[in-house]
Amino acid sequence: MCDNTYSCCNKLIKELNNYSVFMLLGAAYDSVNLFNLSDQLGFSLVTDVNYRNAKSIDTFKDNCRIQNAIYFNSPMGQQIFKNRLIIE
Repeated sequence: MCDNTYSCCNKLIKELNNYSVFMLLGAAYDSVNLFNLSDQLGFSLVTDVNYRNAKSIDTFKDNCRIQNAIYFNSPMGQQIFKNRLIIE
């Protein structure tokens, strides 16, 4: 039994430490702040790409968004994201 949300999450995160954990989210979560937070927590955040005012990923300024877009468009990223849509 956990005393609070933090202690429950902390325990779960420690148990998952030996696994590659991917958090799959929609384009609304394509955010530099969320990429940084997921890195701090040891998760791989993969989101659908939100182009906003950009015409292509070549015009993205943040490296984490560029890496996400490249991974998302790769065969592995497409397969992982396809599984997300099946699970939902």
